[in-house]
Amino acid sequence: MKIYAPRLALALMLVLVLAACGQPSNSAPSALPVATDASSTAAAVSDPTSAPTEPSAVPAVAGLLPTALLFISDENDIARLEADGTTVVMVADDQDLIIDFAVAPAGDVLAYLTIADGTRTTLVRTRTDRSEQTELARGVIRGVSVASDGSVQAGVLFNATDAAGSALTPGVWSFPADGSAPLLLVAATDPASDGENITPGVHYQPVAWSPDEGQLLLRSTMNMGPDGPSGDIGSTGLDLLDAGSGQMRILLSLGVEPLCVVPVWGRDGTSILCANGAAIGPPTPPLWRLDLSSGEQQPLIPDGASLDQVLSPHELADGIYVFVAESATNLGQQFMPQRIASDGTVSALLPRPLAAGYDGGLWAPDGSGVIVGQPAAGANRTIVWQPLDIRQAGTAGVPIDLLSGSIGKLAWANR
Repeated sequence: MKIYAPRLALALMLVLVLAACGQPSNSAPSALPVATDASSTAAAVSDPTSAPTEPSAVPAVAGLLPTALLFISDENDIARLEADGTTVVMVADDQDLIIDFAVAPAGDVLAYLTIADGTRTTLVRTRTDRSEQTELARGVIRGVSVASDGSVQAGVLFNATDAAGSALTPGVWSFPADGSAPLLLVAATDPASDGENITPGVHYQPVAWSPDEGQLLLRSTMNMGPDGPSGDIGSTGLDLLDAGSGQMRILLSLGVEPLCVVPVWGRDGTSILCANGAAIGPPTPPLWRLDLSSGEQQPLIPDGASLDQVLSPHELADGIYVFVAESATNLGQQFMPQRIASDGTVSALLPRPLAAGYDGGLWAPDGSGVIVGQPAAGANRTIVWQPLDIRQAGTAGVPIDLLSGSIGKLAWANR
């Protein structure tokens, strides 16, 4: 396996650092969240981290973007850029730094992680109108997802407690929307030693729910204990948790190639798209599909196509949209948005590549454009909307600056 040296920072970012310990639970998950209409589900209201603010009406603004954009701001809070590309509304602020968040597939529930004192993290559920802010857990927590019923899933590594102060066994937990006791979905395993050699255990972290929310994709990572190495991008795997049966199955064992550096659900939920994230070389293909039924691993780059560094796969009806890394220039790293059709035809979506970072781009749900972060001085970057749909009269192909500063994670809002 070849790890591209210039992308080492990306590789480290893609694998959340593990230094986990604790005794795993042998109990099986008792239940999984069931997808329901978010409007009919009660949200948790107990144990608020602070007094709820008055819900602010979210303006229905039409305009530049296909929908509103959520982002981690300069102040390490979560803000919302409305579809007009100008109006910014605060969504979540916290006395600690917000480092990650996830949005429910439908509705206005989101969950976020904060960090303090270097390692201590807090998991919080809230709504985009800033109501019903509820602390769910504290400890060392990595990875978060939200189901349409408002339940929140998170990967607990060690030294974690729920809002009531009860200890949480390392593993993936689900926190129901009604505020009832959290459910252990998958228990982590501890490393084992025969006195000379150590066999690593496994940690699990949620990645994303399938389109029908019947399955939860998990990232598995090496657990060598609190004082052992945490591994690198080459020692990760993928697993799948079935919401109906509560059973988990291994998709890709730890460290076995091909690796799935950037896993994304395929459009119909029957496969996983895997990109190398411009971090891993052969024998891992730059882009491939893992069929969940047959286990077939299908390379998606046509023979002869010079696409060896692929980021941000996104499948739509007319093909798979990707970012392809171009040669670095004195202006920074260049990426070309491309579409791979079902017949293997590769089409460039712009006449020239874009300057962007190694987090790639955030595709519009309908393929009408892409959001990219263009590196600026220091840790700053400029967030740019790049239209791709020629039907957008007067704006097609013209990039538009939206935000600037130390902007973190980006995600589309549901409305």
